[in-house]
Amino acid sequence: MTASAQCGVLLDQRCVPALGLTTLRIGFGRPLARGESTVVAYTVDLGPHGHRTTHHERALPLHVRHYFLHVVFHPEALPASVYGYYRAHDGAPRADIRTLPLSGSGTAHILPADAAAGVHGIFWKWPGTTTT
Repeated sequence: MTASAQCGVLLDQRCVPALGLTTLRIGFGRPLARGESTVVAYTVDLGPHGHRTTHHERALPLHVRHYFLHVVFHPEALPASVYGYYRAHDGAPRADIRTLPLSGSGTAHILPADAAAGVHGIFWKWPGTTTT
């Protein structure tokens, strides 16, 4: 697996294969001022022999006014269906599950306004599978 940051600087990358977990620490060059926003853009590439993931999520420790999560699929590996969700905390079940459209360029996104603290994510089903 390789990761890169397009906005910000990739400071640290950690993988825990047994948990299917990867964390990235991305720096912005300086502390953000209160009320200041920034764009975070990064890519995680599992390579040609990587396992097929089924979701991507981000834990927000605090309420934020706007949050954007965007997933880009390879044109030769498009999911059968895509869903957005929210979890009140790590380990909580998915709630507020809603179908997301897959764009013509193979992307899906969520843009919750007044995003509550908790875990916001996108999951997908691969063709031929039924698990969530």
